[in-house]
Formats: sequence, C-alpha cells, structure tokens
Amino acid sequence: MVGAGTTFDMLDTSVRKYRVSMGIPTGLGFSEELECEVCEKYPDECEITESNLPLKRRLTLNDVVHALQVLNIERRGHIDSSIE
Repeated sequence: MVGAGTTFDMLDTSVRKYRVSMGIPTGLGFSEELECEVCEKYPDECEITESNLPLKRRLTLNDVVHALQVLNIERRGHIDSSIE
C-alpha cells in the first residue's frame, strides 16, 4: 500500500511522502489527481460539492494575531490600541 490515513489530508500527506522518497514528482494538481483516483476506486465514499466554494487554506501567523485581537476586543469590550 502506497498511502494510508483516516482522513483525505492524511492520505494526501502519506502519498506525497512516498512519491518524494521514490523521486516521483508531485505537481500542483496532485491533490485533485489523488481525489479522482480515490473516487474511482471508492465511489460511495465521495461526495459531489460545489466547485465555487472556497478552498481550505492553512492558517498563518497573521490569522492567529487577528483572532487574538478579536478575542481581546470581546473580552475588554473595546479596541486596545497597544496591540496594533
């Protein structure tokens, strides 16, 4: 078995690691390619979604800082100018 995981993200990471270790390139559309392969093999496990929905993205440090600022505003009831 090339990849394993209980979620698609885990499977994606596992297959990517395998391909890198074997010198097989992974292009920009790798996740979509993997998803198509999984859906071909296990069609009952796939669900059709709208393609115009926003893609999942990783959080950045700026996202964390913004969230903490929002929490601080909620806790204090006003904007603390020392944070900015």
